[in-house]
Amino acid sequence: MSRWLAFLKWSEAPPIASRMTVRRKLITSVAALLLLSGASTILSVRARQRTTWALADVQAGQVRLQRLLSIERELQLRWRELSVLREVSPSAAQLDVMDTRLDALDAMVRDATTSAEERPFSSAYAALSAAWRGTLDALHARRALDDVASPAAALGALLAWRDAEQGAAAADAARFAEALDAADFVTMALLGLSFVVGTTIVVTLSVTLTSGFTRLDAASRHVAAGDYSFRLPLGRARDEFARAARTFNDMAGALEAAVAETQEARRRAEDASAAKSSFLTSLCHDLKTPLTAILGYADVIEADVEHAGLAVSTGDVRQLRRSARVLLGMVGELLDYARLEAGRMPVALGAMDPAELVTEVVDTLQPMLEQRGNAFVLTDRWHGTLTTDPGKVRHILLNLLGNACKFTSQGTIGVVIGARPDGPGIVLEVSDTGIGMSREEAATVFAPYVQANSDIVHRFGGSGLGLSISKQFAQLLDGDITVASTEGIGTTFVLSLPDLEPAADSIAACTDLDEAVALFAALDGRERQTRLSA
Repeated sequence: MSRWLAFLKWSEAPPIASRMTVRRKLITSVAALLLLSGASTILSVRARQRTTWALADVQAGQVRLQRLLSIERELQLRWRELSVLREVSPSAAQLDVMDTRLDALDAMVRDATTSAEERPFSSAYAALSAAWRGTLDALHARRALDDVASPAAALGALLAWRDAEQGAAAADAARFAEALDAADFVTMALLGLSFVVGTTIVVTLSVTLTSGFTRLDAASRHVAAGDYSFRLPLGRARDEFARAARTFNDMAGALEAAVAETQEARRRAEDASAAKSSFLTSLCHDLKTPLTAILGYADVIEADVEHAGLAVSTGDVRQLRRSARVLLGMVGELLDYARLEAGRMPVALGAMDPAELVTEVVDTLQPMLEQRGNAFVLTDRWHGTLTTDPGKVRHILLNLLGNACKFTSQGTIGVVIGARPDGPGIVLEVSDTGIGMSREEAATVFAPYVQANSDIVHRFGGSGLGLSISKQFAQLLDGDITVASTEGIGTTFVLSLPDLEPAADSIAACTDLDEAVALFAALDGRERQTRLSA
């Protein structure tokens, strides 16, 4: 029973391939390739040795055959030479040369006779050599000679020896061919085995890696698409991809929880923002009503004081009216910001002459220009009308030019009107030679409720919403505002506005210039605050 339980437990275990990690598979593959390479090297070396030995035997056989041919040729030549010397009266020098040639033939025969096959030839040649030596001695002694001994017996034995050598050479050639065939077979077998092993390794690793990366890629796409509840199936594998899958599932779970918390926090923040916007809107409306009444009563009181001839009180009443307008402008800024945050800011498209609008705004700010001792320069490089929201552009220009007047003293303020380089529209560059800003201050200049430092707030006042509202107005009109500033030298704001298509249901443009003027009455705050506090 225990054996059956052990077998069932083994059969339920994951396969060996799935239990092996990718690292182990790589190590196993490298080890298999190294073993195959070692075996291939050994077999190749042995096959090469056999081929080399067989080739050496063939070459040695060819050398022996060449020697036998040389001996055959020398035998025939020496026999002919001796025959000629027998017919003539040779000199002593000719006989010495012949003796030297016979010595060389003897040495050639001794070098060639190293095996059992040449024994018949050795015996026949020994007899022939002795006969030729006798003939040569008789020629030296000038004795009468019979015919020179024929080399026929030696040549016959030499022919038999050559036939034996040719047979041995044929056998050597056959062994060399067999060695070549064996080497080719080993080479092809090793190539085939290498191909099979390499293909198996590549397929195994590619399947493992591709399937793992495909699963991770699919899971990543699910998460990227917002499906944070997606989980990878774990299965029974134990490799690196299984661990990566478990880690991914843990990460996806943590991400799902974090996204849920973030969405809940965002919902609460949006609810709080909506409540804040609603509160600001209600508060601004509630403040605007009594402020309007204060301004109305201030006008009435000013008229009564002038009629009564109370010149001393007239200045105080005017200061009261200016302060009320400052507060009304700040309330208007808060109301605009609340509308922008709530997404309820309307756009009233209409035709606008940029140069005329700039001149109108500068006329409005002329008292501030004169008070600060600034000069204004308008450069108009664009002529025509632009379809946009004139009221919001006027608001933006009042903010930009008002800031330029506020932060510049005894300097120059300029406006350059040009065409947009990237399409229909205009570019308004508002520059000044004022106090400028540092790089850190310029980076936060468009943030709401933010001013450069506390000294700026103390010296010039303001709510810190003007530039933030201006940038949002420009973006609402499909444009933008950028800033470039150098501390102590000046600042340049660049307003880019496209030429918009007028909509059929455009809301009529606001023409309440008094509220726009009131918005920037706060820019001349230092003197008014001093008088008000006095």
